[in-house]
Amino acid sequence: MNNKDRAIHVIPAKGCADSGLTKREHFAALAMQGLLSGITCDTEWNEREVSSIAVTCADALLEELEGEG
Repeated sequence: MNNKDRAIHVIPAKGCADSGLTKREHFAALAMQGLLSGITCDTEWNEREVSSIAVTCADALLEELEGEG
């Protein structure tokens, strides 16, 4: 799985480590955004559970994309 490949490359400043999100981090953030978009003031939710689901979705997407190659 290429989950450590950068989704968005950022040119690091001199003397700084490479930065930017990995594909896995980027996909998980997008999944979390979608999951949280349906939450209202009346909705009970657990941050850890939402985070776990988002990462699971990201991993599934990476696996699916790898299978296309």
